[in-house]
Amino acid sequence: EADSALKREHLEKFRFLINEIKKFTTAFRWLNANDQYQCEWAYNYLKYRNILQNSFPISAKKQSYDAIVASFDYWDGSYEAKKLLLTEMRRAWSTQKFRDKQVNKKSYNFTMCKKMAKMLDNLSKELELSKSEVVEKLIMKTHSDLQDKRRFN
Repeated sequence: EADSALKREHLEKFRFLINEIKKFTTAFRWLNANDQYQCEWAYNYLKYRNILQNSFPISAKKQSYDAIVASFDYWDGSYEAKKLLLTEMRRAWSTQKFRDKQVNKKSYNFTMCKKMAKMLDNLSKELELSKSEVVEKLIMKTHSDLQDKRRFN
């Protein structure tokens, strides 16, 4: 009798887990199982968030992807927590991709008066360039003019 109750309990838990997993069948559609860099990033992201299960050892990129999905499925976070994690994870991946593209670029944070900001906006629209591109072009032009001035003096 106790053995059959234990079996029923395990069966119910298994059914619950299957239903939970079904809710997130497309959760990692954005994650490319063949992209080792992306899978390593996702693996480390879940590891940092203490969601990755250490019981899923990996030795190949496909196993890395499988460990990510299995860890997510095994995680006992609520439906809302899982949705939030996926949203944050995708956003973090987008940020990572953006940062990876910023090779040979340096981020600056400075203030300017509102009049100059408005002028920069207008130049950006008029020239159909981003504000960063406008600033770069202005600096390059000014630098070039100064170099020319020095040569002729």
